[in-house]
Amino acid sequence: MKKSNERALCVPLLKKTKRIMKLTTLFSLGVACCISASTYAQSYKLSMNKQNSSIIEILKDIEKNSEFTFFFNDNRVNVNKKASINVKDATLDEALAQILKNTGYNYQIIDRQVLIKIASSSVSSMPGVQQNQKGITGIIKDVNGEPIIGANVVEKGTTNGTVTDIEGRFSLNVASDATLREVLP
Repeated sequence: MKKSNERALCVPLLKKTKRIMKLTTLFSLGVACCISASTYAQSYKLSMNKQNSSIIEILKDIEKNSEFTFFFNDNRVNVNKKASINVKDATLDEALAQILKNTGYNYQIIDRQVLIKIASSSVSSMPGVQQNQKGITGIIKDVNGEPIIGANVVEKGTTNGTVTDIEGRFSLNVASDATLREVLP
């Protein structure tokens, strides 16, 4: 009788141990894949000397001589801007940093794909972008005076928004001439 009790206690423990081992193996494989993807970008070396060329010309040369593909939004990234590069046996990171220096753009490498995008710090220095911002805080209540939980508060015409907390409160940084709108849950 005692042996069956011991066995009954061991079975759930073995199942739990087996599950932990499977999760550990899966996690380890995921980490290994991430590390190998970033090391390719670091191990790729390039040499290039181009002065006062458009960004698109330089990126096409890199694409032609490597396994990297560049992506960008034509409406937001002006790839006809002039840039210069002079590197010898440089990593892709070093080359892109030199190409995109003083352009207001930055990059993100995902496996063998490179995303060129507007630098978040340069958005405020771009012409035509509203720089005067103010912080707005408030409480949204229903007709009975009860706070509305989870209401969306959005700056009209943008994707800038927030959600009210359990007490109906919200806080949001918006342009000084912004109009807010609420979307009830």
